[in-house]
Amino acid sequence: MQELTSFKGRRALLLGGLALPWARAGAQADAGSAAAGYPGRLIRIVMPYSPGTGSDLLARMLAERLAPRVGQSVIVDSKPGASGQIGTTLAAGAAPDGHTLLVAPPTHVINSVLRKTPYDPLKDFEAVAQMARSALVLIVPPNDASPTLAALVAQLRSQGDNASYSSAGLGSTLHLYTAQFQHELGLNMRHIPSKGAPGAVMDVAQGQVSMAIVPIDLARPLLRTGRIKALAQTGKVRSSFLPEVPTFAEAGQPAFAVELWYGVFAPARTPRAIVERLNREIVAILGTPEARKAIEAMGMEVAGGTPEQLATLARAEFAMWSALVQRTGIRAE
Repeated sequence: MQELTSFKGRRALLLGGLALPWARAGAQADAGSAAAGYPGRLIRIVMPYSPGTGSDLLARMLAERLAPRVGQSVIVDSKPGASGQIGTTLAAGAAPDGHTLLVAPPTHVINSVLRKTPYDPLKDFEAVAQMARSALVLIVPPNDASPTLAALVAQLRSQGDNASYSSAGLGSTLHLYTAQFQHELGLNMRHIPSKGAPGAVMDVAQGQVSMAIVPIDLARPLLRTGRIKALAQTGKVRSSFLPEVPTFAEAGQPAFAVELWYGVFAPARTPRAIVERLNREIVAILGTPEARKAIEAMGMEVAGGTPEQLATLARAEFAMWSALVQRTGIRAE
């Protein structure tokens, strides 16, 4: 009896082992067939941020150019609110079949660093492609006498907490970027939140704060008229929009090279073949002169790259901002 039981157990294991390759082949066939018939209906790009933001403009540009390439309508479904959580939660819970996408900036990972969210920005999404990047610029009032970043840092250190900086609000991307800058340089400035990034620019122009770190496209109009001054820009190389302004590395702060980035994501478990198809289409779109011109008109630069590169970027940003929040205790409004 024991031998019979042992035989049955070995037989079950053998059959189970034989079934595994067939199961894998079946799963691969299902994924392959899904990709072969993709897309089978309208594609929805969920937009969790307000109309007119960088993410929104990029999503609409992508929808217009992706539709003729895939032979289906592509729409932007605006679902703003709760700092992007409403739309992002919706996208995370969508069917993982490539018919729901998300275009998001660094807030995609920062939200989950600052507060508990209904989704995990890394585990609940598949990275597809980075669409664009945008450097930021450190600005000071027009009457500031500092000719260089080093001179400004010396001035801010001497002022202690009498020095101040503005941002787009508590827990905003600009707040975290400037807090990181302050940490790396050992400064002790007061944070004076403004109502949005444009408000932070105006705070500097009016001399209400010592400095701010803001997107280049928001600073450029006032830089041209001399209402603010720029001392350094983030990014590894100088932006084509501010070629005369040195990078932080060129100004003596090589560790500070943060950028705004905008990526396309799909719900987790979207078949790899569909992710790769979408990546190819998006990268091809970004390579056209029309798309490049449209993105540059938004004050950004074309990115591109593989799904793995975007996934690596998202993981690195999540780790960096998590460490900053643990050090500083920053919380969102």
